[in-house]
Amino acid sequence: MHDLGAKDFEKLCNELLRVHTNIDFFEYGSLPEPQYGIDLIGRRDPSSKYTVAQCKKWAAAKISDIKKWVTHDFLEKELAKDTSKYILCTTVDIPKKQSLLNTWYEQEKKLHKAGIEAELWHFERINSLLRKTPDIVGVFFGDDVANRFCPSYASSEYLTSEFKSKTKHQSINGFTLENTTCHLNVIADFKNQFGISGCLTFNNQRLSGIATSIERGRLVSILQESHHSRSIKDTSFISSSIASENFILTLPNTILTLSEKEVDDLDWILKEAWKEYYQIAKEIDKSWQALSFPKITQPDFSYSICKIEKWFWQAVLKYINDHDFQKGEEPDYIFDAAPGCLKVFSNAKNNDLDEGYHLIMYPQVNSDIHSTCIILQWQPLTNIVGQPIECSKRKAWNAEKTHFWLFQHLFPKVLKHVEKQENTRKPLVDRLKTFLNLKTDISFPSDIGWSCKLHKSPKMGYYISTSKDLFNIVATLQNHFSTYTRKAPITPKLIYNTVNSCKTLTEHLPQHYENSYITSAIGLDKGPLSSSLTKYLSEFSYQKEYSVSYLDYCLRGLLEHLKCVKTNQIELEKIATDLNELWNRYIEDLLCDAYN
Repeated sequence: MHDLGAKDFEKLCNELLRVHTNIDFFEYGSLPEPQYGIDLIGRRDPSSKYTVAQCKKWAAAKISDIKKWVTHDFLEKELAKDTSKYILCTTVDIPKKQSLLNTWYEQEKKLHKAGIEAELWHFERINSLLRKTPDIVGVFFGDDVANRFCPSYASSEYLTSEFKSKTKHQSINGFTLENTTCHLNVIADFKNQFGISGCLTFNNQRLSGIATSIERGRLVSILQESHHSRSIKDTSFISSSIASENFILTLPNTILTLSEKEVDDLDWILKEAWKEYYQIAKEIDKSWQALSFPKITQPDFSYSICKIEKWFWQAVLKYINDHDFQKGEEPDYIFDAAPGCLKVFSNAKNNDLDEGYHLIMYPQVNSDIHSTCIILQWQPLTNIVGQPIECSKRKAWNAEKTHFWLFQHLFPKVLKHVEKQENTRKPLVDRLKTFLNLKTDISFPSDIGWSCKLHKSPKMGYYISTSKDLFNIVATLQNHFSTYTRKAPITPKLIYNTVNSCKTLTEHLPQHYENSYITSAIGLDKGPLSSSLTKYLSEFSYQKEYSVSYLDYCLRGLLEHLKCVKTNQIELEKIATDLNELWNRYIEDLLCDAYN
């Protein structure tokens, strides 16, 4: 990269920005025209503000250089007010020199105060991005360099005649699997970048030169479906060829004809890849603890924490401004006031927090134009180079900690703050409640704030000690599978265990009790429900395919049973055991949705 001229470096940055931001950038002005500290400019649509980039192909830089680039050349110029994001691209490795990094932090803060998001693309980060874009490396540095610099994406001409049989390799940012005829490289890096993607190649001469990329959610869906299928020949992405004995592999951007040997080899690869991915997803959830909250955006990792009334969000922003860390030293002064967002910040290490940022939240307007609420989002906090910061109570806060802090600490304090400021006249809260036809004695947060948690238990735990616990667990499962959209099949054992749970409760049911859900779902014989269920289970087929609707009706039937009987401890334990695997499938689905 150091061998590139300044203009070629700018062109290189343009290509990387296009790939990694999905924005088309254009060269902004040329000498002697004024450039206002901008080399590249682009925007997503005509109504949005600009994203701009400044490209500095320098061998070294001083503190004064960084200040000049950001403040003098850009912030003090006219175009800054129409800009939403500023990216500094430079060959200087700024993070390696503390004085330069601190200067960048100061400039970043100035940009944020002006309402402009800031990113630093320094030497090492640009190198990291180039390793994932071999096409760009090939254009600027040649195919030989691309092959050596991006080894996991080497073209087929460099592949050996045969891959190793059932071999797995771990790497810093993922893993590689190969099995005689095919090879899958998976990037599963939640430490340096967010997400998972794969590149699938075959060494058959017929498929020479073909490398198929599989992105994020689609890759996870394929892996999960493979895991729950007897063979990938039974999945939605593999079908038999009508014209031959071969098989058709259908991926988002590719359709390939595979031999039976290639399909069998790929079957092993995908099933092993699932094991790796699932372990990674569980590990990242230990840190982020975002499983309880619905993911709301792609490709970024953002999760809905809660909904609050818009008027109350304005009160939160007022409270944050009044309790900026620069205005006091008491424990409540932990905010870095910025337009339209919530930032928890400590300017020095104290008894509760380390120095630095702990939480940054942005509101999302509800898609319903008539809604009076906004959604507060949680995202993993990142450092200056885009790497997630370690989650802990003293450092970056995870989703569960954030949810607890909002409802138990911040929101009640904001409400008291509003009432205190309105102490000379009827409280604002009472007036707003009257306007909204709400009772004035309703306590926070039920009237102005709602949790978005998918399940009440703190860590999505499987706890059944009472009949109420059991009912809530079954209701959660039924709600999940009634709107199920994932491709992974419902395994027979899940059906058997659910019906067996229904059978456990039949002893307490009235003599002529009828349950239309369970009888219509599985086609029971006429007669006493207990004996009909016993017969069904004795003849149960594990070779049959069962739909998610079949499972939904079985769960509805179990809910109807639970409404009519009170279970004893032995029955609770038996049903808890029966439903444990179904609960694990539910958690698995949430992991797949949350971390892809």
